[in-house]
Amino acid sequence: MPTGRRIGVAMASHESGTFNPTPTTMVDFLAMGLRRGDEVFELEGVGGVGGFLAEAEAHANWEIVPILSALTVPGGRVDQGVIDSIGRMLSDGIAAAGELDGFVLLLHGACAGEGLDDVDGHWLHLVRRSLGSEVPLVLGLDHHANVTQRMIDGCDLLVGHRTQPHDVADTGRIAGALLAAIVEDDVAPVTSWRKIPLITHQEQFLSHRPPMSLWFERARALEREHDAVLQISVFPMQPWLDVEEAGWAVVVHTDGDQALADRLADELADLVWALRDDLLVKDSISIPLAVARAESAAEGIVVLSDTGDSVLGGSGGDSTALLAEMIRQGFSGPALATVVEPSLRERLGNARVGEEVTLLVGGAVSLMHDPIELVGRLVFVGPLVVPTEGFWTRSVDFGHGCAIETAVGTIVVSERRGFGGVLPAVYEHIGIDPSEFKAAIVKTASNFQFFADLSSEVLRVDTPGPTQSDLFSLPWERLPRPIYPLDSVEGWRT
Repeated sequence: MPTGRRIGVAMASHESGTFNPTPTTMVDFLAMGLRRGDEVFELEGVGGVGGFLAEAEAHANWEIVPILSALTVPGGRVDQGVIDSIGRMLSDGIAAAGELDGFVLLLHGACAGEGLDDVDGHWLHLVRRSLGSEVPLVLGLDHHANVTQRMIDGCDLLVGHRTQPHDVADTGRIAGALLAAIVEDDVAPVTSWRKIPLITHQEQFLSHRPPMSLWFERARALEREHDAVLQISVFPMQPWLDVEEAGWAVVVHTDGDQALADRLADELADLVWALRDDLLVKDSISIPLAVARAESAAEGIVVLSDTGDSVLGGSGGDSTALLAEMIRQGFSGPALATVVEPSLRERLGNARVGEEVTLLVGGAVSLMHDPIELVGRLVFVGPLVVPTEGFWTRSVDFGHGCAIETAVGTIVVSERRGFGGVLPAVYEHIGIDPSEFKAAIVKTASNFQFFADLSSEVLRVDTPGPTQSDLFSLPWERLPRPIYPLDSVEGWRT
């Protein structure tokens, strides 16, 4: 009869876009539902925690001890309150849990704070200190993480997402299986990792097509070819993270075979270095051309990817660049779009559904865009809490919101970021049918899959903003130099 195991689990996830100057606060975490203790079980079937819980069901001798689930939409650096509060909840939760036999910690890996570049490494350190050095700890990360030495030192094994768009539940399942390998099968993991002096824009980040697929598929092939390999993770770091240890990474874990781990880590670093120029190819088109092409499209919906204002990359959701061009061109539409405006409640005043309004929106979060006036009829006003079943969490609070029918289409304005128009569910929740529209401005660089059943074409647009493709124009200050392509670099080993 197998011995019973008490297994802890916690999640604390935020992806920082450091060129967005507006800090992320605990209010943002509360908007996605912060859960402690047994409340974490509410995420069964949802996200990374749900994936871990599904894997745990295969281990009848495990007692799951949930500690925390804290996550929010990407944004600017987290403030000191977030760093301290989440750190305290992790430490206090583990202290109250009693003796544990293993732990799965799900972080993002690209969380930066005010005065602290590696917040994930800091939280991991607090968890490791609370657990003690002997308790096996598996770390789950987004594959856009910036892997640091502190992360490597703080865990026994780590795993990153295997696909973009991400399957976060898959990462939770794998983390659970890796922990089982340690606590049940007595594997002895060893680690080899390589830091690569490389950043690229986001336009080639989709993992199902070359060139990125070549790197991810080779990692999976090497796992199949070598019985001693426990896990291989490759990390194309998200490119809007101006921190001291920035760069892409490869992490290889084997069962006791250090030489094999070293060899495979070198091979995968060599491969991505050889692909570096292919990864820098731009597919995006200009704003005027994108709007004109959407206008002339025979059928919709044409998805316009606002790459410079990618909310899921840490931008502010406050860009008006595409909307302004639609107005300038007299786009016949109709189009769907979202804009974040923190002062919405004040600017709306007592306006009600059915009234004509003129509303100034945009540019107030990332401070990189010009505001514009929206003129039209209100079709929705009120609290905007959107069910998001199966996507990260169960619901997201956008704060106060409204929807305005304008000459170019329907614009949803909200106090908080939400998901930047990525989910049709945002529109459907307030009675808008996206299928009736000709175009949709989606504030993401890669998460187009939610419009897949509705869209006829996706146009990646070269828009300005904190997540723009033009890396050379961003105000880098902390990035380690030299780094490719900002500098001339002979090889990744230099």
